[in-house]
Amino acid sequence: SHVVRHDYPMYVQSPDAELVAENTFDACEYLMRVQADGESGLETDFVGPVPTHITYYPASHLRAHGEDQPTTDLLRLTGATVRTVGADVGDTGWWGLRSGHEDIASSMAERLAQAIAAAGETGATTVVSDSVCASLAIAEQTGTLPLHPLQLVARAYGIAKDQPLDEA
Repeated sequence: SHVVRHDYPMYVQSPDAELVAENTFDACEYLMRVQADGESGLETDFVGPVPTHITYYPASHLRAHGEDQPTTDLLRLTGATVRTVGADVGDTGWWGLRSGHEDIASSMAERLAQAIAAAGETGATTVVSDSVCASLAIAEQTGTLPLHPLQLVARAYGIAKDQPLDEA
C-alpha cells in the first residue's frame, strides 16, 4: 500500500492517481479505521481461540515508514498482549537471498530468532508477521511459520480453524 500511496501519484501525476492513493490502505490499517468509526466499528466479541501473548515482527517496510502501529493495535483488539520484536531479519528486499550474502543474512536471522525466543520466555509464544520474507526466515530459524495478522484475527473470529494456536 505504501508504494501506491506515496510513489504512484508521483509517477502518474493525475487526479485519478491521487484519488487511488488517498483510498489505499494496508489491510490492518483499514480495519483499524473501521474500528475508529464510532458508528459501526469492528465486532470484538471473539468466539475463536485468542492467544494471551503474541510476538509480532512487523514487515521492515512498515517499520521504516512508521506504519506498523495499526497492526499492533489490531492484534491488541483481540485482548492479547503484543510484544514487538525489531531485530532485522536480514532479507532486506530479498538482499539476503542473493549469492554472497548468506552469512550476514543468516547471522541477522539468528538474532531475530533469539529475540523471538526471549519473547517466548515472557509468554509470547504465538508469532505473527506481515512479512512473507521474514516469515520464511523465522520459520527456518525457529521451525514454526508465523501467522499473518489477518490469520490470527480470522481465528479469533472463529473463521479459520485449520491450524491450532500454540496457546489459547
